[in-house]
Amino acid sequence: MSFKKIFLSALLLSALTAATAGYHWWKGRDKTSAPQRELPPAPEEFRKVMLRYQRTVHSLASVEGTIRIYDQENKSALREVKTFRFVRCGDGYYMQLSYLQTFCDGKWLVQLDTVNRQIVVEKARGSAASMDPAVSQGALFSDTAQFRISGLVKAEGSQRSLRLQSELNPEIRSSTLFYDSLSYQLNRAEMEWWKPGSAPDDKGEKIWLARIDYRYPPAEKMDLPAKISSIVTIVRRKVRAAAAYRDYDLNINNN
Repeated sequence: MSFKKIFLSALLLSALTAATAGYHWWKGRDKTSAPQRELPPAPEEFRKVMLRYQRTVHSLASVEGTIRIYDQENKSALREVKTFRFVRCGDGYYMQLSYLQTFCDGKWLVQLDTVNRQIVVEKARGSAASMDPAVSQGALFSDTAQFRISGLVKAEGSQRSLRLQSELNPEIRSSTLFYDSLSYQLNRAEMEWWKPGSAPDDKGEKIWLARIDYRYPPAEKMDLPAKISSIVTIVRRKVRAAAAYRDYDLNINNN
């Protein structure tokens, strides 16, 4: 199992991080979206969840949580537990997963690995501010899209769930968002991931299950350029590690 891969995909379930990464990686349709007539269709529900966080793109916003990985083939045994933190500040953000920290000031992205003693530096890509939730809805659930997605909305007590399946990501069995039906704030998410080298089986047991619980602490204002400067110095695309990180491997991507 690649925990990093599962984690990155799990974060995409969070609207905060989806706003950072962009919506364009998912396209498709909604043919099975509303099993009950009184429930809204899947495209509309997804749009509202995205819109809930789109409003925070140029302001402070914070989310943290816990990711638990279960082995469904082995009586749902708990295999890993990790905590994460994500803070958005304007066009930049800070993200932490265990010993990995990522700083982005809107121009540069710096990842600091204090266990393997590595630093990765690359140009920041994409802009959350350029995305329109109304346009995103059409891109996600378009009948003419090359890859198709289906959505299913269900009532879950005081909240709702939105289960998504995408042809673009066959390794993912399903992704499910659980959110408040009034505020559209995410409470948790689940992702079922086929084990590497295994084909989908009738019982659906050869999968990893990632469960993500979200919390929303008060946002912390961060001086991201200063944080980056304390790790590396970037002058005219030339990067040099700060004194405290001189013995770290420095990997630079200027593309």
